[in-house]
Amino acid sequence: MAKSGTTTFNQENVVAWYRETPGSACGTGGTTGNTASQLQQTHAPAVLAQDRIFYAALLGSPASVSASIGGQSVAGTWDIAPSGGVGLYRGSVPMGGRTGAVVVSITRSGSGVVQASGNPITTACTGGMTNWNPIVISGSPRSIAPATPLSLAGSVCTSGFGDPKYLDLCSFACRYGYCPSVCTCTSLGAAVEKPAALNVNGCPKAGMDSTYLGLCSFGCNYGYCPPSLCQVHPAGHVCTAPNPTAPPIPVCVSGMADGAHADLCSFSCYYGFCPPEICTCTQAGSATGAPAPPPVTGMVGGPKAGTVDYDLCQWACQHGNCPSHLCTCSGSGCPSGGGTPGGLFFQFPSKLAATQSLSGRLMGGLGFDWGGPSFDRGPVDEPVCRLSSSCTRQDQGYESRCGPYEVKLGWDKDGCEGGGSYYGRSICCPASEAVTKCVWRGEESDGGCNGQCQPGETQLWQSPWGNKPDRCKRGTKAFCCQAIEYSLVTRGCHWKTCGVDCNPITETRVTGMSKRTGPRTLGEGLFCLAVNHYCCPKDNLLSDCVWRGTAPDCGNAQCKDDEIVVNLDPFGNSLERCRTGRNKIACCKANAPPVTPEAPSPGGVCKPEFDWCAANPVECALEDMDPEFGEDDAADFAGAAAGLHVLAERGTAREIGKVANGVKKMLSQPYPSRGELITKTLGKSVSVGWLANERVCDIYNTGIAKFTATSAAAVPKALDTEHVIDLQVIPQFAQTCVTGILPGGAISKFATIPAAWFNDVFMKDGMLPAGLPRVSPTSPEIRNAMKLIFEACGSDSNILRLLLADREMNQIKGKLVRFLNPMAPKIFQKALKDGAAGNREAAMTAISAIKGTFSVFSYLQHPEVSAAFHATADSIRAQFAIIASNTQGAAFLAERWDEYFLALLRAIVSHGHNWTAERLLQAARHYSQYGGTQIGTTVYAEQMRLVLFLSTQLGKISIKYKDEIIS
Repeated sequence: MAKSGTTTFNQENVVAWYRETPGSACGTGGTTGNTASQLQQTHAPAVLAQDRIFYAALLGSPASVSASIGGQSVAGTWDIAPSGGVGLYRGSVPMGGRTGAVVVSITRSGSGVVQASGNPITTACTGGMTNWNPIVISGSPRSIAPATPLSLAGSVCTSGFGDPKYLDLCSFACRYGYCPSVCTCTSLGAAVEKPAALNVNGCPKAGMDSTYLGLCSFGCNYGYCPPSLCQVHPAGHVCTAPNPTAPPIPVCVSGMADGAHADLCSFSCYYGFCPPEICTCTQAGSATGAPAPPPVTGMVGGPKAGTVDYDLCQWACQHGNCPSHLCTCSGSGCPSGGGTPGGLFFQFPSKLAATQSLSGRLMGGLGFDWGGPSFDRGPVDEPVCRLSSSCTRQDQGYESRCGPYEVKLGWDKDGCEGGGSYYGRSICCPASEAVTKCVWRGEESDGGCNGQCQPGETQLWQSPWGNKPDRCKRGTKAFCCQAIEYSLVTRGCHWKTCGVDCNPITETRVTGMSKRTGPRTLGEGLFCLAVNHYCCPKDNLLSDCVWRGTAPDCGNAQCKDDEIVVNLDPFGNSLERCRTGRNKIACCKANAPPVTPEAPSPGGVCKPEFDWCAANPVECALEDMDPEFGEDDAADFAGAAAGLHVLAERGTAREIGKVANGVKKMLSQPYPSRGELITKTLGKSVSVGWLANERVCDIYNTGIAKFTATSAAAVPKALDTEHVIDLQVIPQFAQTCVTGILPGGAISKFATIPAAWFNDVFMKDGMLPAGLPRVSPTSPEIRNAMKLIFEACGSDSNILRLLLADREMNQIKGKLVRFLNPMAPKIFQKALKDGAAGNREAAMTAISAIKGTFSVFSYLQHPEVSAAFHATADSIRAQFAIIASNTQGAAFLAERWDEYFLALLRAIVSHGHNWTAERLLQAARHYSQYGGTQIGTTVYAEQMRLVLFLSTQLGKISIKYKDEIIS
C-alpha cells in the first residue's frame, strides 16, 4: 500500500507487544529517558515505557478486542480505527498490576475471530533489573473474503494534534484535512465535510510567528479564529509574520530527594544535573540563559563504598560540592568538613515528624516532639522555610526557583500585585525537610475566602492572595501540605452515627472529637438528633482534639501550627451551623507512641524470639560483605553462613585494616578468646559484660544491660571479647597521617607522614630502644611501635583494656567505625518486604539493626564503659608520645591522635545518626504503603510504634568525650 496507495487482503490477524515485567517490579538498571550528564531533563523509564499491552489488528470489518492477564479479562478499545471499518485497528489496555499469561482476543458478534497468546507478566526479574524491551506475539491468520481498505489517494487527515500552543488550531484544521507540519496527523480517512466558508482573511496576531500563517488562514475562514492567536484583516491585506526561533531546550532547574541525598540533589538539580534514579526534578526551565554550574575543581568524587548514586557525587564533587559522608574525594581541593555551606547534611526525619512554618515554629506534619538535634542553621527563631525576597515570573523556571539547597513548594502573590497574573514570591523550604504535596485552598466564594485544609493536611502558610490574581475580599486562603503519616495516626479510627457508642473492649472515644448530626431519617418517619462519636483503637496517637470555628460565620475555623486536620463539618460539636457553605474544623495533635515494655523473664535476660537470619543465613551473612571488610571479616561472615558463632574464635593476633595509600596491613597483639577472658576475669570474683537491647525482653529498650556472673556457665553466649576502642581505629589513624585528611573530610593541621615510615619504622621490631615504660604492669617490654599501640588497645597481657560485650552489637560498632552500613541495604529491604508480608521475625530483624545502632551509643555512654574508653584513649595517646620521642620522621604523634580521634568520634556519630534516621524513614514509609493490606493490624501497629518511638530517641546517638557531648 505504501508504494501503490491501495491494497487488498484476505486474512485477518492480531499482533500484540508488551513488557514481561511491570516498570516498578525491579530496579531500573540505570535506564533513563534522556541523559542527565548532558543536562537534559530526564524521565524515569516507567513514565515513558508504560505498563500496557499494545495491540494492532488487520480486520475486514469492525470487531471487539479484549486482553486477559492471568485469566482476568479486560475489554479493550480501539484508539485508532480505519475509515470504513476495513484496515488496521490499534489500541492498548493497562496491565493494572496483574500478572500471569497474556491472551489478546478479537471477537465479532460474540464469536472468536483470532487470538494471540504470550509469555506471562511477572514481577520476577533477571538480575533484579526490569527488562524494558517488549516481546511481540501474534495469532494464527484467519481467511476472509478479499477486503480493500480506503486508498491513500482517497484519504485525508481526519484528526490530529500539536504542541500546546498549536493544540486547538491543529485539532480543528486536521479534522478537515488541513494538517501542516507543526501539527501531527493521527488518522486518515474519507474527507469530513467542512463548515461553510466565511471568506475572511485570517492572519497571525502580532507576536505570533510564521508557523501560524496557514492555521490562522484556514481556521478563521472556517469559523475557528482564537483571538489570542489570530485576527481577521481586510481582504486585500497580506499576512506576514517573522520566522520562528528554535524552541528552548528544557532542563531541570530545581529538584529534591528523600534521605541523606536531599541537599546534594537540590544542589545538582539546580544546575541541570538531576539523575532520576536518586533525585526528583521538581521544576523545568529553558537551557537558554541558564546559569553555568560552579567552576570545575580538581576534586574527583565517587559514591561511598557499597552505595550507588548514579554519578551524583562525581558531578557534584567536580563542581565543588563533595560532602564527605556521601562521597569519596581525591585530587586537589577536597573539602575540610561537610563540603557544602550551612551544615545542611545532618539528616533529621522531619518527613515523619513535622513541617516547619515560615516563622520557625513546629507545624503539624504529625506534631511529634522528636527530641532530636536540630539543623545547624543559626538562631532558633531563624525561619526554616521562607518566602523569596523578590517578585518573579512564577511560570519561568529560572526566575522563580529557590536556592540550590531548597525546594519550591508553591508561590504566593501577596505583595506582588502589580506584576501580572503569574508574578509572586516562591515558597522555599530546605530540601532535606520539605514535604512534597502542597496546595492552596479557599477560593473566593460568596464575598470571601475560607481557606481550610482537608483531613490529613496541615497548614504551612496563609494569605489573602494565594497563587491566583484575585485577592480575597475578606478572609484568607490556606497553603496546605500533606501530613505524610496521616494514615498511621488515624488508622482504625471511624465515626459512629446517631448516638452509637464506641466498642468498650477495643475502642475509645477521642476526647473533644464528638460532633452533632443534623436531623436524620432512620426509617419509617423517625428522626434522630444525636451525637456522633469518633472512635479509635485504645492505643491511638491522637490528643488535644478540639473543634475550631465559631458559628454562624466560622471565619476562625483553622487549625493551629502544631495540629493536623481530622474532619470538617458544618455543625461540629454544637447545634449551631456554619453559614455560607463553611465548615468547622476538627484539629488534633499527634503523640509519640507510648512505651509499653514487656516484663523481663527471671534473671532479666531472655532469648530473642525471632531468628529470621537462621532461615536466611546466606543473605544475612555473605550479602553483607563490603569491599572495605578485612579478610577476617570474610571468614567471620562465611562462618555465620555455616551456622557458626560470628567472631567466636579469638585469642590470636589478627590482621587489621587493608593495604591503602602505600600503608601495609597491620597485625594486632594476641588477645584472649571469650572463654579465656571469662576465666581470667572470674579470677577477680565476677565476670562483667554488657548485653544489647536485643537480649532484653523489652522491645522498646534501646540501651544495654549490665551482666555479672560468678561462674563461666552463667555467662551468656552472646557475649564476646571486645576492644572498647576498635582495632580498626589504628590503621585509619595511619591513613589520616599519610593523606592529611581527617575522618569527615577536614584537612589535618599537621604535615603528612610518608607511608614508608609506617611500613619501615612503625611496624618493624627493634625500632624502639630498650627500657621504655611498660604499657601496663602486666605487659612485656615491647620495642615495636605498632605492637605498643595495640598493647594499649588490649591484649593477652593487658586484659584491663578488654570487656565482654554483646557480639552483634560489637559487629555494628565495628561497621560504624569504618563508616559502613550496620545492615546491608538489600538485607534491610528484604527484611522489610518479608515483614510487610506477615513475617514478624523478618520485621524484627530490620528493627534490630536500628536498635543495635542505638545500643552501641548506649554502651559507649555507660559510666563504666566510658571510663574504660577514656582510659584506653589516654593510654594510646601516651604510647604515641613515647614513639614520637624515640623515632625519627613522625613528629607530634600524640597531638595528631588528639585531632584525629575527636574528628573520628564526630564522624561516627554523624554516620550513625544519618543511617538510623534514613532507615526509620524507610521503614515507616514501607509499612505505611504496604502494611495496611499485607500484614495484620497487630504486627503493623507494633512495627509502626517501634519506628515512631525509635525516632524520638535519635538524640541519644551521641558520645561524651572529655568535656564535649558529640551529637
